Amino acid sequence: MKGGNRKHTSLGIHHIYQRAQDRGIIFYTVIDRLIYLSILSVKAREYSIRVLAIAIMYSHIHQSCSAEKKTQLYKYVQDSSSIFARMYNHHYGLKGSLFSRPFGSSLKRSEKEIRSNLAYVNNNHTEKGLCPSALQARWNLLCYRNKSLSELKAIPISETLSKAYQRVKRYSTKHKYLKYKTLLPLFKELDIEEKERLIDFIILSYPLVDFESAERHFGGFDKMLLAFDSNTGGEYDIREEYSSAPDTAYKEMAVLAEKNALTGVEKPPLFRFPEEKRRRMIQAFYEKTSAKKFQILKFLHLPDEPEKLTTVGKSPHSSCN
Repeated sequence: MKGGNRKHTSLGIHHIYQRAQDRGIIFYTVIDRLIYLSILSVKAREYSIRVLAIAIMYSHIHQSCSAEKKTQLYKYVQDSSSIFARMYNHHYGLKGSLFSRPFGSSLKRSEKEIRSNLAYVNNNHTEKGLCPSALQARWNLLCYRNKSLSELKAIPISETLSKAYQRVKRYSTKHKYLKYKTLLPLFKELDIEEKERLIDFIILSYPLVDFESAERHFGGFDKMLLAFDSNTGGEYDIREEYSSAPDTAYKEMAVLAEKNALTGVEKPPLFRFPEEKRRRMIQAFYEKTSAKKFQILKFLHLPDEPEKLTTVGKSPHSSCN
């Protein structure tokens, strides 16, 4: 749906769909996602947006949003996208538009349409092979419905993690979004378990999804989960890019890239390499992951080309996180 023709009603919800301008990967690391989530949280509060569902995928984002006025919704999407794009481009050494314009949207008016959309958005990770159920997908935030900061703070922590908590709290209490220069040093000093705790702390410090509003369409949280497990939902009004290939390959490539310090560091080199050097990486990603050629090209933000890849033994799909 084009920007000037969008319909609106405060009684319905808008399914917002965004992808990269070149249809490549957007989110390479946890830090990418956390920064984006913090921006959404701050801007949703600023523009009085109710987010009933979200799915932060590797190459795109789904949101189910409600707003009193259409202009509020526009500003929310435009501001959050432009702020993240500026920080992201500076971090990765990129230029130009990150997100495709205009963003996709579809208005859902009836209860049936709304329930179907909420199921569709929450099941995105499940449908792409990343998790066996919606509740087990971290980046739709469902698993945080019954978690609290007080519960997290009650667990004994190291002095280093305590300082990281305090740093994040200083930003969140002032309704300021996080930045790469803030998070990269914090994560660098932590072990694997502490990193997981910090991720949870950040997500809980920047609340986004209005679970209660979503649950009212199903009669409660448990009934909502049962509905999600029983029906994946559907979307017929947005032209979403679709592939039957599982997204587990993107997870494998993201792990491999971070392991080799191509991402996850200050000024990551991945997109600072010329296109010729990134093309030479294609074979390595093909050999060391289960990715198909088109997925590798999306991961490296490369246009298609006629080069043939050697057939080798492929890695099994990685498990969900």
